[in-house]
Amino acid sequence: MNAEKTYWKKFYTAYTDYLYRQGSFDNYAGMHIKITRLFFGYFNRDRGIITGDFYKNFYVRHEEIPNYYADARTASVSHP
Repeated sequence: MNAEKTYWKKFYTAYTDYLYRQGSFDNYAGMHIKITRLFFGYFNRDRGIITGDFYKNFYVRHEEIPNYYADARTASVSHP
């Protein structure tokens, strides 16, 4: 069990490092990790293929992106 945990931790690190070397941002890398988590969850719950619970430890990174369009619209609206 410990070997499997180490394997998937290395996979997660190598995969996210690869995405960042390609110039990806946190939201893009996080989207890929989220899809990977969904894939393993689907196998476990819906297909009955036991893959373990390691995927639950995959951290989905994200960053808050400011909405400049909404900020510009509300700044230009004058209130009486």
